[in-house]
Amino acid sequence: MSITETAPARHSRARAILVPLLKAAVSIALLAVLFSKVDVGRLWSVARTASVPWLLGALGLYAAMILVSAWRWGLLPLSSFPWVYRALFALQVLPAAALALFPVRTPRALLLGCLCVVLAFAQFGKVFSPQWICWVAPLAVLLAPDARAPLVLVVALQILIYVQLPFLYFARMTDPAASSAGAGGLQGATAFWIVSDTRIALLALFWAWSLWAFVRNVVRPAALAAPAPRPA
Repeated sequence: MSITETAPARHSRARAILVPLLKAAVSIALLAVLFSKVDVGRLWSVARTASVPWLLGALGLYAAMILVSAWRWGLLPLSSFPWVYRALFALQVLPAAALALFPVRTPRALLLGCLCVVLAFAQFGKVFSPQWICWVAPLAVLLAPDARAPLVLVVALQILIYVQLPFLYFARMTDPAASSAGAGGLQGATAFWIVSDTRIALLALFWAWSLWAFVRNVVRPAALAAPAPRPA
């Protein structure tokens, strides 16, 4: 085997080692700065009163983001892990099953359930299309009077999608140097993938919020019912 044939393999191995080391170094440095300004004893006393389900959910979401990041940067071939695809498919259809089975008693709960279903298909489906924002926006607007989170998230996601696809994508496609790159010309397009990963993380946060709000409204519909509008 020639030297030119083994060079890409060596480069790939070196990249697979250097990228995790760089991420670990940045994480350690940020943690060191954070804890140098924090009263650890007080932080621990507050953490002991935290909700265990919320902590488990946050850890699960963080693990999912690490998995997606590793796959996105080519460090983890998900084709070698068929259980990942099955898990993503389960997450995709779970909100639809919950919406069909749970007793939905209020219009707000119905809106939240529909929002969660749409976001699940957008986040965990095999194909991503920017048109999903057209499905989410009306639901977010209808929910906005009682919660600002969906409106803020949908606006942030719109900005990220338009930066990623019309601007970064077409700028990359019209670059003559990108014609020889892999992944459809997007290999090495760092800005494109950073925006894409940020969009995936925000979309996951949006989906988690909608699922939590939907379950909360189904479990306690009377306590969370919006007050009647006052007469003018």
